[in-house]
Amino acid sequence: MFLFIAVNFDDKIKSELSGIAGKLKAEAVSGNFTVTDNFHLTLVFIGETDERKLPLITGVVDSVAQKPFGLTLGGLGKFDRPGGDIYWFGVKPNPALSGLNSFLSEGLRERGFDIELRSFRPHITLGRQVVLRPGFDRAAFEAALPRLTIKVKRISLMKSERLRGQIRYFEVYGKEL
Repeated sequence: MFLFIAVNFDDKIKSELSGIAGKLKAEAVSGNFTVTDNFHLTLVFIGETDERKLPLITGVVDSVAQKPFGLTLGGLGKFDRPGGDIYWFGVKPNPALSGLNSFLSEGLRERGFDIELRSFRPHITLGRQVVLRPGFDRAAFEAALPRLTIKVKRISLMKSERLRGQIRYFEVYGKEL
């Protein structure tokens, strides 16, 4: 099973994100853009995992004592990649979110999972392998983007599966905050 822990969004936020991705797609020469149902905020990437280890992961999730908290989403960013970049919608710095990432990452490492050590850069992927048209005005594009606010009330252990040629994400386990 290919796993990660995430914050999922309600349909309204997913629709907003889909609109933003659609506007970015209109500025692109090429790219693979996130489908509406797949928008999420990854807290911890776990990767390929034997199903027998699920109780270790759900135990860490169950031990979270974080209360619900607000998040502000906004801004356009990218990770440079050969053959096309990863474009994302930003997440404003938030101590509760960073603390949740640290708690989950440390708990999983203590149970033998190989969780990456690089710093947490929360984001929502809009598209991969994106090549934008020449003359794209990033500043103007970003200035037109909305700021979204959400309340994080639940975290989810998610699995990724390829169905009919498309990657889809499904909740395996969840915990209310």
